Amino acid sequence: MITVTGEKGMTLTPGSSPETFAGAIAGGFRSACPDSFAARPFGVLKFGRFEGFGAVIGCGRVDSGPTRHSETALLITLKGATDYYTIQWAERGPEMDEPPVNDDRWPARLRELSPIDLCPIVAGEAAPYPSCVSKS
Repeated sequence: MITVTGEKGMTLTPGSSPETFAGAIAGGFRSACPDSFAARPFGVLKFGRFEGFGAVIGCGRVDSGPTRHSETALLITLKGATDYYTIQWAERGPEMDEPPVNDDRWPARLRELSPIDLCPIVAGEAAPYPSCVSKS
């Protein structure tokens, strides 16, 4: 599952950075599975002119839902002009002692999502947003 989210106006929050934003999301994972949490940071990333941070985070055992399962996600956080964004590529699997954060699939998926860019909204423009797509 690939999910894109945004936090409006977050650049105005003192101390905010792509890394601290990623840390807050990772903290949610850790609280869901303190005994089977794992993380692998990719570190600071640049997406065009935008700062970002990347990591793989996961839970080996999550008790929510109908059955116990694992959940691992490639997490990318981006700092836009005024807002912050996340892109998460997550997958669930059978429960395990530690999620597969070191699996070679995650760096490959990061490359697969590229290029990542943030584009300004153009009034009246509809999907597929030619002013942004034509930049790539």
